Amino acid sequence: MASTEVVTEAETATPIIPTIPDGPIFVSGEISGNLDWWQEAAVYQIYPKSFQDSNGDGVGDLCGIISRLDHLSDTGVTVVWLNSIFESPQVDGGFDISNFTTVDSIFGTLDDFAELIQQAHNRAIRVVIDFVPNHSSNEHIWFQNSVARIEPYTDYYVWRDGITTDNGTQPPNNWLSVFGGSAWTWNEQRQQYYLHQFGTSQVDLNFRNPAVVSEITNVLRFWLDQGVDGFRVSSVAHIFENVNFPDEPLNESPGPNVLETDYDYLQHIYTTDLDETIDLVYQWRTVLDEFTTQSDGQTRVLITDSAASQDVVARYFGNQTHQGAHLPLNFGLIAELGQPSLASDYIQVLTRWFATLPENGTSNWVLGNHDQRRPASRFGVNRVDGLNMLHLLPGTAFTYMGEELALLDTEISFSDTQDPHAINAGPDRYSLFTRDPARTPYHWDNSTSGGFSTNESTWLPMNSNYVTRNLVAQIAAEQSNFHTFKSILKLKQSQTIKRGATHVWALNNNNILVFTRELEDEPVYAVAINLGLVTVSVDFSQFPDFPSEEIRVCLASANAIISTGTVVNITSVSLSANAAVVLCNSEVPETTTVSITTTTLAAMPSTTVESSTQTSTTSPTSSPTESEPPTTTPSSITTPSTPTTLSTTMNTFSTTIVPSTETSAIATTLITSTTAINTTVPSTTVESTTEVPTIPPTMTTDKPEAETEPDYSEDDTTEDSESGATKAYISSLLIVVSIWNILL
Repeated sequence: MASTEVVTEAETATPIIPTIPDGPIFVSGEISGNLDWWQEAAVYQIYPKSFQDSNGDGVGDLCGIISRLDHLSDTGVTVVWLNSIFESPQVDGGFDISNFTTVDSIFGTLDDFAELIQQAHNRAIRVVIDFVPNHSSNEHIWFQNSVARIEPYTDYYVWRDGITTDNGTQPPNNWLSVFGGSAWTWNEQRQQYYLHQFGTSQVDLNFRNPAVVSEITNVLRFWLDQGVDGFRVSSVAHIFENVNFPDEPLNESPGPNVLETDYDYLQHIYTTDLDETIDLVYQWRTVLDEFTTQSDGQTRVLITDSAASQDVVARYFGNQTHQGAHLPLNFGLIAELGQPSLASDYIQVLTRWFATLPENGTSNWVLGNHDQRRPASRFGVNRVDGLNMLHLLPGTAFTYMGEELALLDTEISFSDTQDPHAINAGPDRYSLFTRDPARTPYHWDNSTSGGFSTNESTWLPMNSNYVTRNLVAQIAAEQSNFHTFKSILKLKQSQTIKRGATHVWALNNNNILVFTRELEDEPVYAVAINLGLVTVSVDFSQFPDFPSEEIRVCLASANAIISTGTVVNITSVSLSANAAVVLCNSEVPETTTVSITTTTLAAMPSTTVESSTQTSTTSPTSSPTESEPPTTTPSSITTPSTPTTLSTTMNTFSTTIVPSTETSAIATTLITSTTAINTTVPSTTVESTTEVPTIPPTMTTDKPEAETEPDYSEDDTTEDSESGATKAYISSLLIVVSIWNILL
């Protein structure tokens, strides 16, 4: 399928603050004391269906993830977060769970999960999994028993009598499902309505029943016993509802073209983020802390994902008497920013977050996830490196798989659509709600199905641009999004980035976002991101603690006109359109390693995974000097092995992010290097030689010339067949609905 750029905020985003800050803004101070592992983590979110298929069925699985752990470790990932892997009819991608304490067979077995935990911990990678307490599948035995009124399950779910009218029995109130339509469905056998705040097959559990609280809390304990390092609580905001079931009020600003059946038609004041929900999160934190104390002393982390305003999100951290979630996810970068956003917009998002962050709370930064259009499609491919540099702000970095490659959304037809939210909307409106474009399989190489599977048919179609935009190609390139991302994670290990104070600035007529990180007796860093469409010269001489004449480029984005490791005049740092740099007065910090002791209370037998997991034998990257930019050795890329493991030789070619001669500054083109070297790609399962994609010889530009208006497309992107009016309609609604898509 063709890639498609969707810039959701392009028509609707306006500057959050009308004026440009006239100087640096202090947003956070130095952090003292010891940092726990989760406070400095680089979290990599994996959508298991789309990461790596080990058995050729076109669906990713646990053995596939195991086979890629060496790569993740080499990249600098310290935590993997797995989306739902539990037994499920898969109506909603595994978030409709029919058994909370086993692994769905499409992903593997509990033995495979135990092996994943062990292998990840052997590489100092922790494992966080989804915890989906709000609802179960209607195929769960609890629901079947509840329908039949078999005790003790009669009140395990939210059941209500209907309202009798002249037109027959109607739902108990006007509540709407996130997926559209009434949140109530009639059950003929029980002669009552059941509540489902998502799909009709995802039935809301009744957390006012103590037995349900006990059951679901025991699910937490079960997975703690399997060795997990923490949980992301999915759909946490929806756990409790107002006990009186009143109608919810109309949304006074629902956005353009919102229908009466759309979730955003109402204000959800009786069904989201209730006090009881937040209190339950505090109880679950206590369960995790007790487990930590009774086992190995290693923190088990609790992550929540409410899409509420930041003052509400802040309550999930805890209060004066109780600890809450370690990391309530920060969705400000997703919900409030888009391609047109200026430096002042970013500054407003950052200052608002830090202003509501509780004392001793840890920040976190989220650019995308499995429910959002990809950052490369929302902001433009050439801006991805700069966006990833936001992970150099204080706190925990969350990266959704593929963001390190600047992967684009994939255009999915209605006939190929898997997302029930989109299916419910119908063929005319499905593109407003679909989450499938960001869920398509990962691009490992340019072989069959991008190296994701040996099967040409995958559960969602591959993006056709995998031939050129893939991990192997980016590793082989001299400059690429992947190399930039890997260097960012390395920089995160420096004490200044972990603990330093932070100031934010807007320079060059609000087009340059700058933030500095400073720590006493440690190197000083300044990150500068050009949000404009032209090359500019930036004066950094006004920054304290920087040299008076020259400064070193600690890291440059792949599309920058200056290179990593070079020394530049501090008064005139040239920054090309959409490019970003990190300036510093020291070397890039060396990589440090930690060890994790796996403590598993359950007696889980280990199995030998049939995939071949090969440890990288590449030499470590040396620290760059002022006169020599750092060199990066391609990391080991291991795919699930077949009986024949081939070592493939390929030509290295450089990837330079440049404007296409036919498109714009935000288009991406792969340029063939005039010098080829031989690189061995270890342990691939492809039956034939992995070919280097043929690049048209007319594309010869080596550096970006970002002086034109963007069209937010990649060179292989095809034009949508929708009318201009429909596109505007879709773009304006996507930002309205996107914040609710976060919830699953």
